[in-house]
Amino acid sequence: MSTGGLIFIPDISGFTRFVTENEIRHSNHIISELIEVLLEANRTDLQVAEIEGDAVLFYKMGQAPLLESIISQAQKMFIDFHTYLNIIERDTVCQCGACKTVSQLTLKFVAHFGELSEVRIHSHRKIMGGTVILAHKLLKNSINSREYILVTDELLNTAPAAEMTKPDWLQWQPLEEQVENFGPVRCRFSEMSELRKRVPRPDKLPVLQLDGKPVEFVIEIDAPLAVVHRELIDNESKVHWAPGMKEMRTEYKINRINASHVCVFDDQEIVFVTIKNQVHKKSIVFVEKASSSLGLNFVNDFKLEPHKGGTRLSLRIVLTDGQQFSDEVVAGIRQSMNTTLAAFKKHCESVMRPGGTTPW
Repeated sequence: MSTGGLIFIPDISGFTRFVTENEIRHSNHIISELIEVLLEANRTDLQVAEIEGDAVLFYKMGQAPLLESIISQAQKMFIDFHTYLNIIERDTVCQCGACKTVSQLTLKFVAHFGELSEVRIHSHRKIMGGTVILAHKLLKNSINSREYILVTDELLNTAPAAEMTKPDWLQWQPLEEQVENFGPVRCRFSEMSELRKRVPRPDKLPVLQLDGKPVEFVIEIDAPLAVVHRELIDNESKVHWAPGMKEMRTEYKINRINASHVCVFDDQEIVFVTIKNQVHKKSIVFVEKASSSLGLNFVNDFKLEPHKGGTRLSLRIVLTDGQQFSDEVVAGIRQSMNTTLAAFKKHCESVMRPGGTTPW
């Protein structure tokens, strides 16, 4: 049975280039995070018909919602989307292409009203009809912008004349698209770039003060700095090189600031939290704090620098909470970390050999 219904599609601009030119492991996860942001921002009781990789096909059967609510919904999704991008940008640790270029993504919207059929296939609801097809086709249009909202006249005509008042960022422009099998389709669109001014900047990260006397290590690795950094921050790879490690547990798919993971050994578990990653012209600083089930709380302060075609890794281990290492503990740390760093060196150098680990 057919009835009237709204189609509302937020679509990620820059998606194709993002997933085809970057590492698929992180690009796919970032896109899934952004889709979740759009789903969480739904404040108008829209139903999800389909998640299409770079877009969400929302719909609502029955009378058309107020145009004001549709504009407000697009505004919220746009601001929430870019707020999340800013947080990713602030918290990024990984230097892969996907993590470094995520800020180039943005959003566009298409809203259309027309006849829809809602059918059930097994346990799934699916919407069908020309209204759905036309809305999808309108995503490919002649608008010279990557962030806008497009509304068809079919939807605009459902709105009372008084409702054409608009927020200050909304500047309607007329548009007529020639769409295959549909002929000329009249619409209006507005750029959304002005909304970027309303996107809040994330809070600055706190600065950690390290006052204790450090235990220091230096090791030279015959692998490029980018490879050493990538392997150092890749928590999932630790089980392949960390001596005595049995398991790594984390709920984070990508290591970012404040992301945590647990390393499980026979005699203890250590919770690590990433707290700093600074990329300088000739070095990268990576810092993580750790809490051992044996009662030891400390910070690993890494510095990576290019050296003789490879990388010099410097590590400072500092106790937190004003504690100081005893001579016995220092001796144990030196023995353990010398073994661990030797294993890490071997791992990084094996990545560069034929048959080694494939980079992302």
